[in-house]
Amino acid sequence: MSERVSNISVVIDSLEGDLESFDKHERYILSHDGYTSFHTIRYSNIIKREYGISSYLATFYKENVICGLVILYNCPVFPLGKKFTDLLFSGSYGGLLCNKDVLKQSLIKVLKQELKTHFLTELKLTKRDVKHITHDATSIYVNYKLSLYESIDNIWTDKVDQKARNQVRKASKSGLQFSLHGIEGVEEFYDVYKKTMKGLGSPAMSLEFFKCFAVEFSEEVKISIVKYNDTPISALFNILTEKRIHNVWAGSLFEYRRYCPNYMNYWELIKWSKDNNINEFDFGRSIVNSTHESFKKQWGAQKIELYYYDVLRNRHSYTIDTKSKAVLLFTRIWRSSPCIFTNIFNNFFLKRTG
Repeated sequence: MSERVSNISVVIDSLEGDLESFDKHERYILSHDGYTSFHTIRYSNIIKREYGISSYLATFYKENVICGLVILYNCPVFPLGKKFTDLLFSGSYGGLLCNKDVLKQSLIKVLKQELKTHFLTELKLTKRDVKHITHDATSIYVNYKLSLYESIDNIWTDKVDQKARNQVRKASKSGLQFSLHGIEGVEEFYDVYKKTMKGLGSPAMSLEFFKCFAVEFSEEVKISIVKYNDTPISALFNILTEKRIHNVWAGSLFEYRRYCPNYMNYWELIKWSKDNNINEFDFGRSIVNSTHESFKKQWGAQKIELYYYDVLRNRHSYTIDTKSKAVLLFTRIWRSSPCIFTNIFNNFFLKRTG
């Protein structure tokens, strides 16, 4: 498929079968300042193998040269239907990559003309990205990023609030141990993560997904674990990209929360990042006014309002209201249901939360 608007055109290809012909596209992704592992064709291959979700590569050309691209996942929605969405399961934003001399709004306009007869197409953008193309810009999700350019002492005293500092000190006095791992930490991470998700009443990514991810992106994966008496009680699955580190998935056992393990985990990881010349710590996505957002605010990170943009309708994409009675009922049922039930239906619901 192709459509031309002004001097920019787009070609949409299915990412199926032999992918060697997309080598130049992968190189473009890896050369872009804003890329992460989630932008890559290799990541889309993992999603296809593990969850059967197909994807499409929309490549934008200017004078026959690539000037931008985005991978769109053909993802089911709840209760019925389909949507195209970018950066599936990453909790991130900015799936549309483009040259510095090209406006994202121009590419979105071309994409809209190409997909005008299709179903919902959703792009995860910042509120700043969409201010010129829509007036309906209510943020449901926010992201927090902590700059690490200052000294670690200044970050501790000037950015981290007093409550968080006290909790870090409490964790240090509780005899907790922090350690950092690569692929060898996947199973310990997963044990904490899966129990956490069950306790929250939410479906979980699979162990095989994390294993495949850690193998494919072995240099990028950094798993931080906090233990109490050699028992993992807090675990973070982090992705290192150039000078940025992204905390994407996390788990913490409820019965050990009095020891404040998450505070130690995040602070020790921030210190490690600073020691290794990393410039930015990305806390990931949170729902506005949630307990997760309150936790991330304590670290003095910059707030970025996110906008899930419905390309075809020029408005905020429909998202599940996590505070609705139906969703609250679902979480209670999921939390209390036997594992044999949640294991059977996990992927059905998971694929509808991307």
